Amino acid sequence: MKKENKNLLKVFLFFAFIILTISFSDIALSEKISSENSKLYPVISNNGFVQLYLTEPEKYNFGESIIEKELIEKIGNTKKNITILSFDFDNANLIEALLDAAKRNVKIRIICDLNNTPQQVLKIFQSQNWLVYYKSKVLMHHKIIIFDESLVGLGSMNFTVSCMYVNNNDFYFIKNEKVAKMLESYFDYLAYGKNKEIMQKPQNIDGISFYFANSPYYNINDNIANLLDKANTRIVFAYSTFTNENIAKKIIKIIEDKRLFFFGLLEKRNAYSKYSVYSYFLNNNLHIYLDRNDYYMHHKMMIIDNTVITGSYAISDRKNTEKSIEFNDDLSFSFEDEKISDFLVEYLKSLILR
Repeated sequence: MKKENKNLLKVFLFFAFIILTISFSDIALSEKISSENSKLYPVISNNGFVQLYLTEPEKYNFGESIIEKELIEKIGNTKKNITILSFDFDNANLIEALLDAAKRNVKIRIICDLNNTPQQVLKIFQSQNWLVYYKSKVLMHHKIIIFDESLVGLGSMNFTVSCMYVNNNDFYFIKNEKVAKMLESYFDYLAYGKNKEIMQKPQNIDGISFYFANSPYYNINDNIANLLDKANTRIVFAYSTFTNENIAKKIIKIIEDKRLFFFGLLEKRNAYSKYSVYSYFLNNNLHIYLDRNDYYMHHKMMIIDNTVITGSYAISDRKNTEKSIEFNDDLSFSFEDEKISDFLVEYLKSLILR
């Protein structure tokens, strides 16, 4: 009997060892995957100029967002000045970081949309003498932050809790003094009417092109149309709003004529609005999808071959023959990079398949 018990104990210990080994292997694998995921961002362009971050809806508790931490770190590293152009701003952690920067004598100036920024936040901006007022009949729709006239953060993401934690957004850091100084000049144009020449044509700097939707000299949709004409392999997009009939018809014709790879993703809340182009793609039997995020798919991006067009501008219903002076204060920028463009295409596929 004792011998049987010893044998049973040996068998039990053997299987316990196997189970523990498998369990620890699973834990190690899980930690490895988690570690790899944490290292996923930023996605860096081949030339090193551009860094991409994507928000990951409902993944983080407040204070844990990767992009929020990155912004706080960059604010903390700023020595001289921070310039912000913002549609909406309510993230308390970012505000606290800005207050700490001000204590270090960092000069801060902010243009924001007064109707979309919470009153409590405006009072803080005013009390710190950060707020710069400007006259405009349209929305201040930018999402731009400039650090020490050398580093720029911009994309589709507002500086809000919802945009960082529950909405789909893309945000980029561009380490380039010429880009930073150009956007500082743009701030001065909006605030003081200076540097009007910056609005006369798109700004092309070290392979990155910037298009101002509010330029009285050119139409941003013409520039998007010109990029579309160069498409040879693929057109993929994700827009929170897409209401320009001309651009939609151009995309459809190019896809049919050149037999390009295509799919598009639209925010479901806006897809059935009066001027949405959703039905154009649907009626032409093209791969057009609605986002499945319970909150908001806030992207404004298109990938044409290896060129990425993104920013705060959602393709609007203005006709290509009208001047852009009636558009919101908005920006799109484009750059060519195989690594980031491939990554974004795969990411958008995942939004459809999830």
